[in-house]
Amino acid sequence: MRRAGVLIRQIAIIAVSCAAVLIALYYLAGHIFAEPNGVDRIVAGKNRAQRIAGFSGMPYGDYHRVVYAEDRLYLSGYYDAAPLICLSPLGRILWKKKIADESIIDIARAPHNGLYVLLTGGLVIAVSGEGMKQWSFTPDEAIYSGRLSTDAAGIVYFDDNQGRIYAVGVDGALRWKAKQDFKQGERSQMADLSDGMLPSDHHPILGDDCVFQTCYGTTAYALDGEILWHRAGGEHVVAWLSAPDNLAIACGYRRGVDGVEAGKVIALDDQGEMVWETEYRDLYFEGYPAVGANLTVHLPLVQADLAGHKTFGLLALSPDGRKRWFFETPSWCLEKPQVAADGSLWFASFSRPRSNKADRIYHLSSGGELINSYAIPSGTVGFVDLSPAGVLYVMGFNEVLYAISP
Repeated sequence: MRRAGVLIRQIAIIAVSCAAVLIALYYLAGHIFAEPNGVDRIVAGKNRAQRIAGFSGMPYGDYHRVVYAEDRLYLSGYYDAAPLICLSPLGRILWKKKIADESIIDIARAPHNGLYVLLTGGLVIAVSGEGMKQWSFTPDEAIYSGRLSTDAAGIVYFDDNQGRIYAVGVDGALRWKAKQDFKQGERSQMADLSDGMLPSDHHPILGDDCVFQTCYGTTAYALDGEILWHRAGGEHVVAWLSAPDNLAIACGYRRGVDGVEAGKVIALDDQGEMVWETEYRDLYFEGYPAVGANLTVHLPLVQADLAGHKTFGLLALSPDGRKRWFFETPSWCLEKPQVAADGSLWFASFSRPRSNKADRIYHLSSGGELINSYAIPSGTVGFVDLSPAGVLYVMGFNEVLYAISP
């Protein structure tokens, strides 16, 4: 019995010693292989996104924009004038700065690894890839919502709350500004797109040789600021189909005599005249579309029947307005789909916070077939951006940045 007791004590000592060694090796490996600045790299499992960066201690839902610019990732926040964060594509924090006392409304990529920043009130700032302020531009009127649009030359377009549109060059100089004069009874919808069809983060839509502005209907401007045409009404241009079609795609809705609303999509030519129109009963378009392979227009939508049952998903239309395919999802698809170089499509479907449904990122072929889907914790998916290498970055409302490779 005594010998058995000694043996048990020896086994216990060896077990404790082994455990201590394993714990020490674990923490040592963490120090050796951990990314700098506390970046966390873990894989949550098969068909789950790779979590590459966490920002503990920040207010919930603070970081709400992610932009990929050449070899940098930018994250911006809105509440409490949160700082701008710049990371490497692998999630290494390069710098973190509070660039202004105002909150950030939107960010957009600028030439040479830089970034354009839209602040609450309307100030637009250009920031270099090293985090240095290069210039600022103050519009005539305040801006409290919306997004920035940029063209291949780096010119940034935006509109203020009074319906004036601006084009500012890479040097911060005003290229032009313009405003459509509204007739009696017309109204600017810069601050509130009250038809429920489009998100409040409106922005100018760029064509090949023109730019479209949503302002209770649509105004088309030449790239020198000349007004080409204005179409009043409830349809808003949301996408551009390049040559050979050269069509502006607009969304709106119509309330029938029976009180039933129908979502509609129309195509406009270079004179603002309607080329075709298609309607979908009980349907609402919930986000900005993307134009993919073969000029397919991908429209996030939600459809509600008379019983209140809602169907969510992505609708693909051909350039002549015909339905190509529909991909159904379990919940909302509000963020703009991302089109990869190979024509495949990425988009997010997210649930309400604290729900039992997981958010998902979908990867579809150009024909609408599912390639893969990735689970993200419920109530997490925020905004997404796609790198030229085909890596999708997802900025979660849980202050975590995810990266997904096909």
